[in-house]
Amino acid sequence: MNESTLSQLRILVERAVRPVRASRLRKRGMREELLAHLSAVFEEEAARPGGPEGALERTTQRFGDPAALTEQLQESVPAIDTAQCFVEYAGTVRLITWLRTALALFGVVFVFCVGGFEAVVWAVLYYLTADAVLDLLFPIRREGESELRTSPVHPFR
Repeated sequence: MNESTLSQLRILVERAVRPVRASRLRKRGMREELLAHLSAVFEEEAARPGGPEGALERTTQRFGDPAALTEQLQESVPAIDTAQCFVEYAGTVRLITWLRTALALFGVVFVFCVGGFEAVVWAVLYYLTADAVLDLLFPIRREGESELRTSPVHPFR
């Protein structure tokens, strides 16, 4: 199995696992188990007559609808684990909010200590730059954004 095929299998797994509301640890386990299962199915399909050319397509057909699998996976998640997922998300949001507040306060203190128009300009530039860096490092899905991105996805996020 080449890297391209493995990447396609990971994308299939990600479409099923990403929407599940569960802790990171449980999602990682789901991903590993599904990927191992899909890899075995792919090897089985590649050994059949028709060869490896159509094996990925046949594997995708056997995998089925990712949305239906998502529902089944969600049903297997205990309530305590779903709660853990929300705690992880809330903790991340709280940390980012705290960092942004700290940056804003630093800017205000800088303006009052240094004073002058130049200090205001530097404080605003500092805050905007730091805020943009935080958005890159810790992206938060906002209202209206789709669950699955159209850009290439990291398989184990």
